[in-house]
Amino acid sequence: NLLDPYPLYPVSNRIHRAAPTIDGRITPGEWEPWLTVEGAERAADFNARVYLHWEPEALYMAFDLSRPLPRLYAQIDALNDGWYRGGDNYYVPVHITDGTATLDAEQLRIIDASDPDQWPHDDHERLNPNDFAVAGAPAASRYHIEVRVPRNMTTGLLLNPSQTIGVGFYFLLHDPDQWIAAFEPYVLFRVELLAERWRASSR
Repeated sequence: NLLDPYPLYPVSNRIHRAAPTIDGRITPGEWEPWLTVEGAERAADFNARVYLHWEPEALYMAFDLSRPLPRLYAQIDALNDGWYRGGDNYYVPVHITDGTATLDAEQLRIIDASDPDQWPHDDHERLNPNDFAVAGAPAASRYHIEVRVPRNMTTGLLLNPSQTIGVGFYFLLHDPDQWIAAFEPYVLFRVELLAERWRASSR
């Protein structure tokens, strides 16, 4: 079950425990490399290295970008039951303006598809933007972003060992609408939360 089910980019389907400091600096040995996304023909100058960790209190993400972008979006399927299914679909938007990365609190939301008699709708009530943390900073010729997503009992993001969640990422290369996705739109990577802690020798 360790085979990579996603042939587009090499990726692990397990992530280790760790609690990196959210300061906008991806320091050596702090984060476990998880995924590299290439711009290819659409944007040959773009690539992104993605990092993932978890602790019982939060899910941690980091992005090492070849250049600053207007926006990036993280998707989380807390119960791993499919996008647009259930009331556990996170939409986490990060904006980068003048070199500063911030959480877009107005667009942060759960997409709730739990009621079969109702069209999926935005739920802003169960997520508190103040519980999230986002930091970004230039790093030599690249740009770093770090994100902390808190545990949430109401959405199913329980963050327990052996829990499987879905994650996906979109990168806006140029306004208004040139995007690159880490995988097919609305098809997320499935990752298991390992009890083992991350060490640089864990790879």
